[in-house]
Amino acid sequence: MVVCRLLAVIRSSGGAGVPQAFETYGRTALANAWRSPFFRSRLLEAGIAEGEVPDLERFRRIRPTTKDDLRALTAEQFQSEVVIARPADVATVWRSGGVTGRPLFYPRARADYQAIVESFSRVLDMVGVGAGDLMLNSFPLGTHPLGHMFCYAAQSLGVGCIAAGSGANTPTEVQVQLLFDCRPSVFAGLASYLMHMGHVAEARGLVPRDAGVKVVLSSGEPLTPAKRARIEAAWGARLLNAYGMSECSMMGAECEARDGFHLWTDMFLVEILDADRDWAPVPEGELGTVVATPLHNSHATPFLRWVSGDIASLHATCACAGPYRAFPRLRLAGRAAGFSKVKGINVGHQELEDLLLRVDAVADFSIWVEEVDAGDRLRIEVEFAPGADQEAAAGLVTERVRAAYEIRPPGVWRPRTSRYGSATCASDRVHAHGRGQL
Repeated sequence: MVVCRLLAVIRSSGGAGVPQAFETYGRTALANAWRSPFFRSRLLEAGIAEGEVPDLERFRRIRPTTKDDLRALTAEQFQSEVVIARPADVATVWRSGGVTGRPLFYPRARADYQAIVESFSRVLDMVGVGAGDLMLNSFPLGTHPLGHMFCYAAQSLGVGCIAAGSGANTPTEVQVQLLFDCRPSVFAGLASYLMHMGHVAEARGLVPRDAGVKVVLSSGEPLTPAKRARIEAAWGARLLNAYGMSECSMMGAECEARDGFHLWTDMFLVEILDADRDWAPVPEGELGTVVATPLHNSHATPFLRWVSGDIASLHATCACAGPYRAFPRLRLAGRAAGFSKVKGINVGHQELEDLLLRVDAVADFSIWVEEVDAGDRLRIEVEFAPGADQEAAAGLVTERVRAAYEIRPPGVWRPRTSRYGSATCASDRVHAHGRGQL
């Protein structure tokens, strides 16, 4: 496959440039899309001829595809109209990301694997992980691709990998022991689980930073500045974040500047579009919706102009000095669906999480939006760190939420307890009151 090990070419050129993605690699993605009745209809609707590789302006005539478009299909329709791989060609099945709506399941073909592993390998290479490193991989194992694919990527680079998975795969207490006994130089997982692991270690009288981790890697969920700071302070290592989606693969990662994700634009066509102006492109540096087209790993489920739901801006240059400076940067601002409306006020999920984690006394929390007789209500449950002045901290949380959102939420305040020794991550708890958690 042309793209595989293209990284070596980029590195040897000192990051001088990357081929124009669509003009160079679009033919395969389009050929696979023509085999899908679902996407064939979109190509015909856009006036694209079979076998043609249109320029970007004509490509943008193709109607974007949303998750709701696919959810409108039955499972049988999805298999017959979207999936193009024969059963014998399917290597695995991935679950779509996100927490809202019916989950979708995407087959992945063996022909996709070289490009997929390459996309994950670049993340490890970019954050300075290579032969001689040992990684504790705490990303979930199962139909979510992160855990498995980072194992394959590590093996491709000569990196040792402990495939622990999340607490549902290997108990959190065991993973803490792995960190202190095996001394991996790399610790990878969902940000909420990385923070939870620190809590578990502390509950056992251990100091997380004494594990000697050199690099912390996260992906798969929003990472606020306060959460990043908490994780780095606990583990005593810099945290670098990566970006991807199940419909594509791993698409980019942070450099040392940590000012956005360098995108693999030789593997994915990424557009930043204005959803309110008929999906028109926005100028460089302005916010819009991320719309992505995988160019290589489309041999089972092709995607053309996939609407991710992420809000971001695209930047052509970066101040970093490495070979990855050849790739543009994506600065993520949030999710289009990442807020709840409470008493007419938009409450951003990431912003509220960041606000709470900036209160040093807050060890953990749950946030609820409830339906009560008087309308919607925000309720916050907080557990405080040992030795914290609970009354003062509760007042500070209440005042900061009121100042930010003009809402005075009822709170449940309690000291941190031994439940941090359990294998259950607080961020994974699901409550079934009213509309549930943020």
